[in-house]
Amino acid sequence: MIVRNYDTEFCGKIPIHHINLIQPHGYLLVLDRSNQHIVQLSENIKTLFGQELDDVIGTDFNIWVDEPLDLTKLTTNADSHQKTPFFLSINQQSYLALIQAKEKYLIIELTTASDDRKNFLETYQTLTYYFAAIEEANDMPSLLHSTVEQFKLISGFDRVMIYQFDESWNGKVVAEVNYTGKTDYIGQQFPPSDIPKTARDLYQRNPYRLIPTSRYEPIKLYPIINPITFSFVDLSDCHLRSVPQVHLEYLQNMEVDASMSVRILVGNHLWGLISFHHNTPKYPDFELCSQLQLLTEFFTRQLTNLLNKERFDFSQQISEHKNALLNNLYEKESLDEALLDQHEHLLKLFACEGAALVFQNKLYFLGKVPDDEHIQNFVFWLQEKNVDRVFTVNNLSDLFEEAEEFAPIASGMLVIEIDKEDGNYLLCFRPEHPYTINWGGNPNEALQFETDKKNYHPRNSFAIWRQQVKHTSLAWREEELQAASDLRHYIFEYLRRHPLD
Repeated sequence: MIVRNYDTEFCGKIPIHHINLIQPHGYLLVLDRSNQHIVQLSENIKTLFGQELDDVIGTDFNIWVDEPLDLTKLTTNADSHQKTPFFLSINQQSYLALIQAKEKYLIIELTTASDDRKNFLETYQTLTYYFAAIEEANDMPSLLHSTVEQFKLISGFDRVMIYQFDESWNGKVVAEVNYTGKTDYIGQQFPPSDIPKTARDLYQRNPYRLIPTSRYEPIKLYPIINPITFSFVDLSDCHLRSVPQVHLEYLQNMEVDASMSVRILVGNHLWGLISFHHNTPKYPDFELCSQLQLLTEFFTRQLTNLLNKERFDFSQQISEHKNALLNNLYEKESLDEALLDQHEHLLKLFACEGAALVFQNKLYFLGKVPDDEHIQNFVFWLQEKNVDRVFTVNNLSDLFEEAEEFAPIASGMLVIEIDKEDGNYLLCFRPEHPYTINWGGNPNEALQFETDKKNYHPRNSFAIWRQQVKHTSLAWREEELQAASDLRHYIFEYLRRHPLD
């Protein structure tokens, strides 16, 4: 069964950073950088300043605050995503201002400041405790479980999940603490359109995204067009940026009111998210959001260490068998003896159960392989195709129809081309690895379009929808592809020393 990918077809093309709306729990102003005059603002500023919007436009920002701010020292790097925090007072009320410096203008986000701000020592003590708990985990399951437990304690959200992306941007819940009174999502998979490309790209710029309530009415910006740039204001880096209505519907269909997600960046790759759900509105302050961001960065370092260790151990295993084959190629007189040795280094190198060497019109094999006729048909098929000299597939029957007959022993195949013209190939076969995907709702109903084909809605049900995956092997890893490329080089070195008759 093919799951339709709305991520690339539709959702991934929506410019959600030019939405020109903000969430109502804060205020937004745009200032001319040259003189700090207000050129654009959110319409709810009227309730904050007590003046009509046109009476605020064009005024100096500092006339509205109790103590003037010196904004001249802000960074001049217009490409920076950093937001500088300030505490300020307006009408004797304390506010947090997050200020972004663009080339020609400033963006100021205002939210009510918490009256219960902890001092540095209290915050440090709290974080140190959580750091220690996460640091004790020395394997992946322990790390994931400990992390969601600690995040639940520090955040107060009803549900905390770790959400991992795969190579196709499907997301899977790999750890969860759930006190919502609703169904668990652990082990369930969600399609890419739930967090489409445009949303994922914004996580490269912003460490977190907060929606204190999914039942809000968005606030417009006034005027609509930024008079400095003559376009919509780019809200990519704004915490207050509103989200598309379809996402609010999505949360409501999940019976989620407050939602927050913090990015997990391994290197520059979005590995996943730490996702928070709450049954009722929840307004974590900037200090708590910053602590969750910092704690996620610590978790990411621990995660990266475990991933690097796993890759190192796997690479060591690869090297052991690759070097054994290299020794064989120097010691053995025939290519088939070198590659298909009794210690099965080739099968261990590529985690296969069978291999076949087609060389000089002869067939040599090791382990479980398709019959001679099918292997020869493979060779004819490969000679007709323009494939890489190291070629892999983990669903062979999708490309080669007759492969369905022997899918149990050869659903995956790795091919090393030796001489395409003469039909000389090394073929390694992986057996079928059937499994079940527990989708969080039917992924083919991820979006439901109205009759006009313009308006659309998210799916209503997140009940488990099971997909049986057959005729597929385990995926090939990057280290294995590199090992195959190295082995091909070794084979050519062997053939130079042992020229064909």
